[in-house]
Amino acid sequence: MAVRINTRVTLKRLAGSIVVPVALFSFFHAEAAEIQPPSISDFPDYPNEVVPPDSDLFLEDEAKRRAKANGHFAAGLVFELNRKSDKAFEQFHLAALADPSREKLVISVADRFIRRQQPERALEVLENAVKTKKATGRIHGLLGIVYSELGRQQEAIAAIHQAIRETPTELPPYIFLAKAHREKMDFAGSLQALRDALKAVPESQGNLFALAEEACRIPNQDKKIHQESRDFAVGLLDKVEVKHSRSPALIDRLARGYHLAGAVDKAIGVYEKALEQFPDSMRLRLGLADLCLRNEKWELAEKQLNYLVGRRPDAAGGIYVQLAHIAIERKDYKTAERHYEKALLFEPDKEPTYYELARLQAFEDDEKKALATLARAREKFPPSFSMEYTAAVIHQRKDRYDEASESFVAAEKLAKAAEPERLTHFFYHEMGAAFERNKQFRKAERYFRIGLKQEPEFAETLNYMGYMWTELDINLAEARAMIGKAVDQEPENAAFLDSMAWVLHKLDDPAAALDWQLKAVRFAKEADKVLFDHLGDIYAALGRMKEAREAWKKAVAVEADDAIAAKLGSEAETKAAPATP
Repeated sequence: MAVRINTRVTLKRLAGSIVVPVALFSFFHAEAAEIQPPSISDFPDYPNEVVPPDSDLFLEDEAKRRAKANGHFAAGLVFELNRKSDKAFEQFHLAALADPSREKLVISVADRFIRRQQPERALEVLENAVKTKKATGRIHGLLGIVYSELGRQQEAIAAIHQAIRETPTELPPYIFLAKAHREKMDFAGSLQALRDALKAVPESQGNLFALAEEACRIPNQDKKIHQESRDFAVGLLDKVEVKHSRSPALIDRLARGYHLAGAVDKAIGVYEKALEQFPDSMRLRLGLADLCLRNEKWELAEKQLNYLVGRRPDAAGGIYVQLAHIAIERKDYKTAERHYEKALLFEPDKEPTYYELARLQAFEDDEKKALATLARAREKFPPSFSMEYTAAVIHQRKDRYDEASESFVAAEKLAKAAEPERLTHFFYHEMGAAFERNKQFRKAERYFRIGLKQEPEFAETLNYMGYMWTELDINLAEARAMIGKAVDQEPENAAFLDSMAWVLHKLDDPAAALDWQLKAVRFAKEADKVLFDHLGDIYAALGRMKEAREAWKKAVAVEADDAIAAKLGSEAETKAAPATP
């Protein structure tokens, strides 16, 4: 369907005074689907020696540039309306090149190229404008952004400094400068740019928020600067006055700002004070609940959620799920189960809730309930990764590793087809563990290696795979190296220390193994049969049989074990005093 262009509206969009040849007006009244916008040849340079100065067609040089620019820009708008973006951008480009001294035109065109992810073309337009010697601070600031996008950080900083010299009381150049320093990994420079801005720009509410939010973007790679940036942000937010504000959105922004800056208690205080004034504000209640959940303030979070659940029936399902999460954190699993069931009453089509409930029931060793919940999900929803993964968890909990392995394979297949992002290193760790427990060691190794390819330093897989090889008495040198990487990350992890001791024992170095095993026992949070059994074997390898027998006694005191009892030589000797780590 043809579209008729509104001449007045279209021309109004052009920046500056418009001098357009008469031919262009008839062009605007043409049917847009049928017209071809004019080219530069349709706007001839009328030589001034041919056109008398008193003629309507006589144009000074500046007016001629403006006319050409307007013509190209108008043509670009028509192409844009006809969804011919490539042709539109070509006309916009020609418009900016025709009159590079016009700030609004240049910025408009450069911004279009930036949003279209064509920074090189934006750069050409802006650099051309700078050559006119009339470029404003905004032009230099935008040029700095484009340089930064192109990775030319030194030039970006120089351009933004020029923008600040020309417009010292405007905030955007300082923000751009902070960003450019941050991308150069110069975090001190980034913070200094924000401090300079605070001295130069008005302390308006918007400026204070913008500076604080930018300060919170400085990462934690330099701990001193990171802390200073958070303190700076808190100081800025302290200046924001919301005492008499009637805007929950503004109060919410202030609280979230404090949270970003690490001032959790101040953020909570903002919400609580505001709720005295706006007790029925759902936005503030939800904001406070979310903040408390993120920071493990369970009692206060629960209070807000209980208030909300009766007033937001549209969100009750999600609120009950959050209440279930709080109950789980408190290890109150029966209450969590009740909350999940209530959530399903409000939102029976919320698929993830079924799987969270089933996994909780499996954790409680209530296999019958877990499988029943999973069956409810299977009746309602098509096969999915989450469905099969939950089945794997249930089977693994009951040591049915054949079924668990099959479910993991099914989950992987479904994820590859529809949700590949689900196949994380942690998933492959669990999958490998299921195959290892099922004594399918080659498959276990395959899945462990897939996980390590994704996350080479994942300590749990490094330790598990190293220990598996140690138990199989293969690849011991590589096993030791892998376990070593895990221990480096968690030097007080008793399981990792035990693995290191055991691989050294298998490498016939019991003296070195003993030091590691004693550390493992010392750092264990509770008495562990395997740790004491390994300690006994290492003592035995050193010929220290008395100490070996004491360690084995402690092992069977934790949990009866025929193989360990056989090492002691008599049933009577297995009844030792309770073990201590």
